[in-house]
Formats: sequence, C-alpha cells, structure tokens
Amino acid sequence: MPLSVILHMSIMGLALCFIIVAVVLVKRKTGSLWVKKHRSRAITGGALAVSGVVTIAVFKSIKGFPHLASPHAVAGLVTVITVLAALALGTMLMSGNAGLRLIHRIAGWTALVLFVITAVSGILRLMALSG
Repeated sequence: MPLSVILHMSIMGLALCFIIVAVVLVKRKTGSLWVKKHRSRAITGGALAVSGVVTIAVFKSIKGFPHLASPHAVAGLVTVITVLAALALGTMLMSGNAGLRLIHRIAGWTALVLFVITAVSGILRLMALSG
C-alpha cells in the first residue's frame, strides 16, 4: 500500500476520532469547560480532515490520477464541506446567533454520519482495489 494512502487513512482516522470526541463532549456537558473542549476538538478534527484531503489530492496530482473519480472521493469532499459548515455554524453560534443552534447540531451529526459512511466506503474501495 502506498505511503500516501497510509498517511491519508491515518490522518482521516484521527480526524474522525477528534470529531467523535467533540460530539461526546456535547452529550456529557459536565463542567464549565465543555464548550472550549468541544470547540478545540472540533477544530482539530476539521483541520485534520482538510489535511487528509489535501494529502490524497497532492498524491493524486503527483501521480497523475484523476480527482473525484470514485464515490468515496466525492463523498469525502462532501463530508469535509459538511464538517467545515458545522465549524462555521458553531463559530457563528458562539458570536451570538443562538438561532443557529439546531442547524449547527444537525450539521455536526450529519458530518459525523457522513464521515463514518465515507470511511467505510474507503475501506471497501481499498479492499476491492487490492483484490
């Protein structure tokens, strides 16, 4: 397996872990620091997700492989956009737009579900390609 694929999988796996932790922190809501913890984990997960996409995009560019040529690739792009949208909504929510709370929650949960589906599709694609 190419190093770039291992790196992509590792970064995206970490991103998924951070996003899961961010969601779990919201469910627990213990103490006064949960919002800061939730925010830092979510931002870290988002940054890792973007890094994972950039890693594989650079690899594909170097090798001359087509971009967005599989359902996994398209789902990954949609997932990262959803993660970034949830982060943006959270930022706006913290700026006093309390009406965005439900939309932020829906975007966050949607991002998490899409992330899991995209990860599973990537593993299945890798298994199919490796025979």
